[in-house]
Amino acid sequence: MPGTTGRGPDRCSTQTLCEFSHTGLTVTSFSGLYYDSRVSLDSFFVEPLSNIDLSVQKRDFACSPSQCRLALNGLLRAITDFAFKEDVFNEDCIDANAMLVLASAFSFGSRWFSVGNAHRSTGPFRGESAKAGAVEKNVPTVCLTGNFRVGEFADSDGFEATVVEIPYQDPRRSLAVFLPAPTSSLVALEEKLTAAKVLTCLRRLEQKLVKVILPRVTVHCVTDLKHHLKLLGAVSVFSKTSDLSNMARCKGLRVSAAKQVAVFRVGHRGAKQPDAKEAVRNAVRAPSGSPVKKVTVDRPFLFLVIARNPDTVLLLGSITRLH
Repeated sequence: MPGTTGRGPDRCSTQTLCEFSHTGLTVTSFSGLYYDSRVSLDSFFVEPLSNIDLSVQKRDFACSPSQCRLALNGLLRAITDFAFKEDVFNEDCIDANAMLVLASAFSFGSRWFSVGNAHRSTGPFRGESAKAGAVEKNVPTVCLTGNFRVGEFADSDGFEATVVEIPYQDPRRSLAVFLPAPTSSLVALEEKLTAAKVLTCLRRLEQKLVKVILPRVTVHCVTDLKHHLKLLGAVSVFSKTSDLSNMARCKGLRVSAAKQVAVFRVGHRGAKQPDAKEAVRNAVRAPSGSPVKKVTVDRPFLFLVIARNPDTVLLLGSITRLH
């Protein structure tokens, strides 16, 4: 990512790729390590961290835990352009005994392939709620029509779903939507999908003239990294038996909390630069008289944000209900 910006006295090392004319892409990522004033981190540990753009900041958790929570939660909201309201870190995560806190944020948004803004409307979305079951709501939508890669998959393929890949302004990036068949569900789809099946599925998609209606939303997810870090081998870093002597000569040093917030935006804005018009013409070009396939995303679905050259999944998530 080409730019680095700072925020106020926190001097956060926040990597930002702004909405440049040639990409239409807006990505913000942030990683921070916060340690209590009682802890003196070894310089041999801290200095190399500047090479990976990790913000390392001292905080007075012991004397001002509530103020530390307020500042960190406010920072994460600001970094993600105030996409959510609830606290990422509460008093169960950061109290007077906190020693080390890891915080991470990732936000993604992009203009679509079309010049000008896409058509906006409203439509039903039948979400799933653990308490109330299926709940249908009328939500804002965006309509995109173009020569997209699309495919239908049946039970004989290992899962039942319609898959459509929609290009962003930068053709190297796209949104792949996995919409479960009416006879299936998101839960069944997630249980059956594997990395290998996803790759095979994307290779089998074919170019067709498609009209896609998507919910126009901003969604976010807060993940407690404690479980995931343990799966990566960091089993004891959260316990009193942790050995972090390579970080600081402090008895009982341990990680008190580690959380990540991810934000994904489905907007309506299209390409606005003249140099994007050729990519747009390619996206909407189709043989004369070609039938238009309609895909209405009106129920829980899985999505991937994909980058090409090299092939990379930037973001993977699912939407079960909309507020």
